[in-house]
Amino acid sequence: MIRTYLQDNLLFTDGAMGTYYGEITGKYNEFPELANISDPETIERIHNAYIAAGAKLIKTNTFSANSIVLDRPRTEVAKIITAGWEIANRAAGKKDVFVAASIGPIPDVTEQAELNPATILAEYKFIVDTFLAGKVKIFIFETFSELTYLQEIVPYLKEKDASVFILTQFATTPEGYTRKGISMEHIIAGVKTCGGIDAYGFNCGVGPGHLYNNLKDISFGNDIVAVAPNAGYPEIMHARTVYVQNTGYFAARMKEISALGVKILGGCCGTTPAHIEKMVNLIKPGPVITPPKRETAQKPVNLAAGRQAGDFFSKLKHNQFIVAVELDP
Repeated sequence: MIRTYLQDNLLFTDGAMGTYYGEITGKYNEFPELANISDPETIERIHNAYIAAGAKLIKTNTFSANSIVLDRPRTEVAKIITAGWEIANRAAGKKDVFVAASIGPIPDVTEQAELNPATILAEYKFIVDTFLAGKVKIFIFETFSELTYLQEIVPYLKEKDASVFILTQFATTPEGYTRKGISMEHIIAGVKTCGGIDAYGFNCGVGPGHLYNNLKDISFGNDIVAVAPNAGYPEIMHARTVYVQNTGYFAARMKEISALGVKILGGCCGTTPAHIEKMVNLIKPGPVITPPKRETAQKPVNLAAGRQAGDFFSKLKHNQFIVAVELDP
């Protein structure tokens, strides 16, 4: 169904869950996923607010729902995932809104130990199996930095249910590299060699201005591309990390991004229903904009050279402080 919809329409998604949950509850230091059990009414209220703002797709409140991040047994995590799926579906009701399973990256190092790849892959399989038990048809793997585990979990998912729609999204720096030092071009090339991914895109990490600048020279062809930037960059106010609510700026930049041929538009950290509503009202639902073909020659991509040892990546690697500024032109 989502494939048919995307043939003729832009798809607007929701915005942030974690930062918005903290904003309306004051619980900035708690995992919002736990509220699927302790405070489902608030989570459903957030979903409803995004739907009212114009979101055609909402994501389950399960980004960090794994036993490694939450440090809880799988039996409890399974209940959190199942509850998140049920809450989102209650909110969607009969409103003709898509519901997608949100799956975030699992860290390979915790405070307790360094995890081996087999342990992490097994955790991803546990997560997708739990969702599949609930008949989930849309999966969004978001804020990833590389394809390592996706290259194994995507075929695993498709083998279990070939009809599922899989969107993979990656977080980048203002310079266009993931935390693993992989460029956007290499990420895209890697996605295309990984069979089973239906759509790809970029979320988190940067604001819409930087993301537009990094995407504007990339030709997407007929690819289904998703973009969900942060509201901007956080500031510290009264000992709290907050995002300045410049919804007009966000919407204007997202309109520029949609003109690149991006088909799925939403928001990440710091965005609220107000950001989504402003974006939807400015861009308006309708057919995808097909940008004019660029005559620039395609450069061959060497996947083995994906990691760059530039100054920015070098600073990240050595834990040096980074400052990023996004200016409204």
